[in-house]
Amino acid sequence: GEDSYAVIDSLIICKFSRGVYKSEEELARLYRLVTGLQMNGKDLIKAGERIYNVGKLINIRHGWKREHDYPPWRATHEKLPDGPAAGAVIKMAEYDAALDSYYRARDWDKQGIPSREKLSELGIAGERMLKSSWV
Repeated sequence: GEDSYAVIDSLIICKFSRGVYKSEEELARLYRLVTGLQMNGKDLIKAGERIYNVGKLINIRHGWKREHDYPPWRATHEKLPDGPAAGAVIKMAEYDAALDSYYRARDWDKQGIPSREKLSELGIAGERMLKSSWV
């Protein structure tokens, strides 16, 4: 998922090789070989979750809001002209419900802001990060 992709991106591994790694443990082994630091697959994916949440906080710091997680206007108003989904558009009520579900799964509020509990679990000082000038 997104957390493992955050790890792959942070390790500067080619995006086209994402399917090559069979497990989180295999990624952790690669990490250990490159850095010499011990980390298992579970911890590596937790690091990916941290990366993803820090990225979200940086975006929020710069004005990112729920509506920025919406698809472009065209996807919700212009019907697809052909193909298996011809005539389809994204229904915003369904999209909003899916976005709510996604935010809940991430432990973010309805505006997409990570909860204090989630940030604490990940060892991130979220409030300080949102107010600091380093981002």
